[in-house]
Amino acid sequence: MTDAPRRTISGLSPRATAQTGGVERLLKKNRPQASDAPEIVDPVAPAPTPEPTSATAPAASPREKTRPAPAVQAPTEEPKVSMSVRVHTSVRARSRAAYRATGALEPDESYSDMIEKAIEAEVRRRELAYNDGKPFEANTASLPAGRPFGG
Repeated sequence: MTDAPRRTISGLSPRATAQTGGVERLLKKNRPQASDAPEIVDPVAPAPTPEPTSATAPAASPREKTRPAPAVQAPTEEPKVSMSVRVHTSVRARSRAAYRATGALEPDESYSDMIEKAIEAEVRRRELAYNDGKPFEANTASLPAGRPFGG
């Protein structure tokens, strides 16, 4: 019998390594820092106007005086916990659609990160409205079961 020529598989490139951008680039320590990310500009927000000088500065409107302070970011070293909440199907669908539609425009790390920011915004609003802008005292006691107040 004659020897058949050796066959080789061609067309496949070598597996990617850390030097060529393999899975190592997905590790947090190898990702670019937030300061390296480009600044995101809100396409709906009006362009910033230059600050007027004190001689020509108009009196602050009542709306500007009551503008809430920016939300406080939770430290990244703080551990995250899981929590369960029940929301209407339509709210869940809208929030997921908003996350998908704006994922490339907003600096959310994940859907959970967007939901955390939404909760933080509501907590901040209530702190401003009912506690002179100061955080409410943390309480580790469990929340009451059953219907909410007045329900």
